[in-house]
Amino acid sequence: ESKATQIKSTKDAEMKFPTSISTLLLGAAAASPSSNAIALAAESSGYCPTIYADFVRRQLANFSPDGIFVAQEGESQKHTPFLTLSDDGKSATVIVGNGEEEGGVYHPMSASTDPLEVHFVTHILVKDQDGNFIVNEALDPTVAAPATITFAVPDGVTEMVAYEWCNKHGLWAGPAVQVPTSETETVPVQEKSLEVSAECSVSDFPEAAWPSVHADFLRLQAQVFES
Repeated sequence: ESKATQIKSTKDAEMKFPTSISTLLLGAAAASPSSNAIALAAESSGYCPTIYADFVRRQLANFSPDGIFVAQEGESQKHTPFLTLSDDGKSATVIVGNGEEEGGVYHPMSASTDPLEVHFVTHILVKDQDGNFIVNEALDPTVAAPATITFAVPDGVTEMVAYEWCNKHGLWAGPAVQVPTSETETVPVQEKSLEVSAECSVSDFPEAAWPSVHADFLRLQAQVFES
């Protein structure tokens, strides 16, 4: 892996965990027939902030005490989540890696039941200008690279930053992207944060991903807990 600088942010390091263990069980429970109700509960109980907080915890404990990785110019961009806006600015796409560029590479999506071989982007998350979570999506490693998501840009968003979690190499942030406002926009920028309309909710691994997720659990158990 290429060298990278880290975001040294007390905001990222000071994680606020839920007071109830029920929040941590929402992801597993969401596969039940009552998933719609659970998703609504997750939105009000901090599901996405909890997922992100655990990624930050694992980053600090297992990858870098300095925080989130950010690949610099001249370094491999394989882990960088690049966010681009549609022409009308109403939707956005995140792609991990720069394989479309000469000499670039996309992050692999290598599904496997072998703990030594499984290697994929497990989640892509996006925050707005105030640190609110817009989207959190669990990915399927059986789908060929590049790892990508597309989502609607909520009203009131003026800036977005994408993050990705690699099962082997931790948490990476992409460059901040400004969201252009309409020429007829009259709401001051400082007030727009009050108008963000989207809620980040539960995202489950597709069933095709389960064998790879299980293999990654075994890899973590051996490397982190039994080492």
